[in-house]
Amino acid sequence: MRTQLSYITHTHTRIWGHAQQQVTCVAWSPDGRALASGSSSAAPGSWAEEGDNLVLWSTAGWSCAAKLQCSSVSSVAWSPDGRALASGSAAGGVALWDVGRAAKASSLQGCPDGVSSVAWSPDGRTLAGGSGNSIHCWDAASGEATTVLQGHSAPVRGVAWRPDSGAVASASNDQMLRLWDPKSGACTAVLKGHAGNALTVAWSPDGGTLASGGDNEMLVRLWDAGPAVTAGGGGAGTSSVALSQALPQQEQVHAETIASVSWSPDGAAIASASMDKTLRVWDAASGECRATLLGHIGKVFSVAWSPSGRALASGSLDRTVRLWDAASGECTATLEGHGDQVYSVSWSPDGGAVASGSWDASVRVWDASTGACTSTLQNSSGRVSGVAWSPGGQQLACALDKAVLLYDMPSGSTAATLEGHTAQVVCVAWSPDGRCLLSGGWDM
Repeated sequence: MRTQLSYITHTHTRIWGHAQQQVTCVAWSPDGRALASGSSSAAPGSWAEEGDNLVLWSTAGWSCAAKLQCSSVSSVAWSPDGRALASGSAAGGVALWDVGRAAKASSLQGCPDGVSSVAWSPDGRTLAGGSGNSIHCWDAASGEATTVLQGHSAPVRGVAWRPDSGAVASASNDQMLRLWDPKSGACTAVLKGHAGNALTVAWSPDGGTLASGGDNEMLVRLWDAGPAVTAGGGGAGTSSVALSQALPQQEQVHAETIASVSWSPDGAAIASASMDKTLRVWDAASGECRATLLGHIGKVFSVAWSPSGRALASGSLDRTVRLWDAASGECTATLEGHGDQVYSVSWSPDGGAVASGSWDASVRVWDASTGACTSTLQNSSGRVSGVAWSPGGQQLACALDKAVLLYDMPSGSTAATLEGHTAQVVCVAWSPDGRCLLSGGWDM
């Protein structure tokens, strides 16, 4: 256990390297040993200014491996073999970088409107970049332009390749997604449903589903990208197809901001907690709302599935933790004792206990079967905004003020204090193997 603590302590770090520049994008290398990050120029509005706007990091010690001079970077993508990087710039064009030499290898031209998003095909043969209202494709080996995908009526914000490299998806400010045949340039489907700018799009690993996000929508849209997608025609005669036929109706969506979401252990359902004082359980495949959980009299900040998938726990502004039957949506227990809002809840790996973090500066551990409070971990000051059990159940991580505290369980003794944040820490999460702990805070 002490070895685990030592590992966590040494991997907790804040990476510096972009000076006062705004970090615009990050991407892991395929082998997970490196990270690339891009930034905008320090001069406001000056996208053309040269600077250390592309930085390579080694995950071994999180050291800076290289700083690459280029104009402001809006997007970055690794080649599948990890030997090259592509960076897109709002100043125009795509730059290809030799990672081994940490030097620019070539530039891909033809984008006078700049490049908002760049993506490498999984087979490594083609690059796609969103520029203006179009998507430009290049042969990765020769750098020659191969296709221009045209059809959007507003700037393209995101592009993504299907895992088999046979299709490209794009998201645009025209509120639509489009699917393309990258060889012929034909648009194979138009996906409507966003109420504002469509900003990002991503394929599921099996290529059967698309996920997209948009401006101020507070939700992720899932689209069936199966055979029906490629059955549509191309060119000017392409029909508009709303693949998410089961998009939630008005009565099925939360009325206010969604504060927390949690996947069921089997991946078949999603639970959401909202400022509208309700929780909802959604069918992940159809997008239908299975149940609305009513009972809290204040905003709901956190929701978590039990390891068995049979129960849910939630924390609220009303200072209570509630336990719910996930199938029926009935509240099975109301756990009272906190003196302020409950901001986070987490189940123990065996499902026998629930931990709750509150702005009353305490963490409480509850017996999930009886509802009794079995332990109170009181701190001298600070708001507890996040709690997370380690996968082995031997430790509990607590986001408290500007630090993360680790408790040995079930003794409740403090094992370590992880410091480094300069503002409130709001969330913590363990890696599946329990060797790494991630924290997020308001210090950006």
